[in-house]
Parts: sequence; structure tokens; C-alpha cells
Amino acid sequence: LLVPFAHWITPVFMPKRFDTWFFLAPAPFDQVALHDGHESVDSVWITPDEAEAARAAGRRTIIFPTLLNLRKLARARSVAAALENARNQPIVTVLPRVEKRGETPTMVLPADAGYDVVEAPLSEVS
Repeated sequence: LLVPFAHWITPVFMPKRFDTWFFLAPAPFDQVALHDGHESVDSVWITPDEAEAARAAGRRTIIFPTLLNLRKLARARSVAAALENARNQPIVTVLPRVEKRGETPTMVLPADAGYDVVEAPLSEVS
């Protein structure tokens, strides 16, 4: 039931690198999540907008790739619409690169990856 949603690879300059896929799947209303105690230690079922509001209020930390994927997911107003969007949009691998914009190191994403952001100052994404 997993539908590929996004693919991110950590920039080459990072000391610890990841090749990460994001997936969507419908979950039954009463689904209980299990955690491995290391990579996943807690969960809560909330909407992307609720997650971003919690981040803005300082109640949650959300890393840049996850934040952009939550914003992309929030474009759909239902699980069915989100799944349909994911099935119909090609996955463009995001391997951010850093370029100088004046004196500002800036993270640059592929324009065709489907995010509202294609560049952001590195200080805002670290």
C-alpha cells in the first residue's frame, strides 16, 4: 500500500549522509504505531498543518526535508487526494547543493522536485 512520495539524499558535504525515501499509505482509523526505540520512539496522528503549527510554536522540531514534505502533503485535503497526487507526480531525487548568493551560503533544490522552495539560506535549514 506504500506510495512513493519523495526521495532526498543528504548533501555531499555533510559528515553523516542518508538516502531517504518518503512514502504515503492509508492507515485505518484505529491504527497503533510501533516504535523501534532508536530511530522511532514516539508518534502522534496529526495533520501537516498541525505539525507545522507545533513547529512554529516551538513544541516540535522538524528538519528541513520533512518540513518541505509536510508542506507538499498539505496541498491535498484528503488521504485519497494525497495518494492520487503521489501516484501521478514523478519523483525527482533531491540532492541539495550549496551555492553562494552574494555572501550567503544557500541550499538549492531541483526546481522540478515539486516544492514551493527552491533555495533557502543555509542558516535557515541547518
